[in-house]
Order: sequence, then structure tokens, then C-alpha cells
Amino acid sequence: FNVPPEQVIHFSQNRVFDPFWGVGSIEKMRIMAEAEVNSDQFSKEFLANRATPSMFVKDNLGVGSSEGERTSRILNDKYRGNKNAGGIIYMSGDGVDVKSLQVSQRDMQYIESKNYTKELTLSVFKVVPEAVGIVNDSNRATIDASLNMYFKNINSMLVDLEASIQAQYFDLHSPGLKFKFKKHFTGDVDALIKMIGNGLITPNDASKKLGLPVDLNDESRNNYYQPANLLPMGF
Repeated sequence: FNVPPEQVIHFSQNRVFDPFWGVGSIEKMRIMAEAEVNSDQFSKEFLANRATPSMFVKDNLGVGSSEGERTSRILNDKYRGNKNAGGIIYMSGDGVDVKSLQVSQRDMQYIESKNYTKELTLSVFKVVPEAVGIVNDSNRATIDASLNMYFKNINSMLVDLEASIQAQYFDLHSPGLKFKFKKHFTGDVDALIKMIGNGLITPNDASKKLGLPVDLNDESRNNYYQPANLLPMGF
């Protein structure tokens, strides 16, 4: 299956080790993703008591390898796994020595590791935690600001996509057409209302900031407004 180059639109992103070819977000986080898969596999094995032995038993009975394997199977069946957690083991015999093999605290920091991976994944894709329902200690003000920043990031990516499609397709085949995505609202509505009411911007200016349609033919939307009770100093 062959596709001529002129029928392919190339969407590139920055890549610090190659100034000519860009890569996507998945490629950027490939190493982290592979490490996360390995970490999940280790966690699975650890929770199943297969990552490292949890106990070491030594005696002076001098039993053969087959007897030792049989004893290990018996101990595994009775004391290994989630269903036997918290049980009591009793050992008897000549010179039996039982030692618990401790796991380092670092190996147990699964929650911290998962939080780091979560934050790194969100940052690679330029997604604020609030956009996926992770609010933690956020309040309304910080949530609104974070979502506004998130939509601005999306709009900036849409602008890059527009430029690629425009340059690689429309400019070649239909130069008179302009390709545009519909953008997200990124303005603070309450702040814009105050700016309109204090004569700082026009209603059309506010519509532009919100990504809403602008009517330049409506004279009332092109005027500046201010409260009627305002008077100049010394009047």
C-alpha cells in the first residue's frame, strides 16, 4: 500500500535531538511508559509473593533435594499468598532457623511512584489534573484558572494543526480557502463583563476573547460603555 507524499499531511512536534523531524507525545514518553509496564509487572509478581522469597528456612537435618522441595511446596501452600496473610507459622526440628527477608521501604512506595507517573503523563499531554477530575486541594478559583490554561493549550495545538493543514493542503489546492478549527472559550466571563462595564473593551472585543462570533455591523457592539453615575473629577 503506497501513498504519494503529496497526499500525506505531516503533523510534527518538537524534538530536541533532531531539528528536522518531530515526534508525537507517545514517543516522547516511551521510556517512561516502558518503565511503568515493568513496574506494574514487578508489582504483580511482588503481591503474588514471587518477586522475592519472604522467608528463609534452614535446618541441620541433611535432607535431600527432593525432600527439601517437598517441604518448600508444603510451606508455600500453607503460608504463601494473600489468603494466608497474617497467619502464624510454627516450625520444629533439629537446629531449625527461620529468618524473615525484609523488603526495602523503597520497593513499597507504589503510591508515590504512581502519582509521579500520573503527573508526568498529564504534563506530556499538557492536561491539567482538574480536566480529568483530579482536584486534590484545588478550590473553585484554581480549578477555573487551570481549566482556562488547559483550553488555551488545546487552542495553541489547534493553531499548529491549522497551520500544517493550511500549508500542506489548502495553499496547494485551494489557496483562497482558510482552514480553521472551532476554538474553546478561554476568557474569564466575569472579568470580561466588568471590563465592558468600565469602558475598557467593547462587546465585540469580549466575544473575540471568548471565541464567540463577532458582529462588526452592529454599532452597539463596537461602542465603549461605562456606568452612568461616573463623573469626571472637578465637575
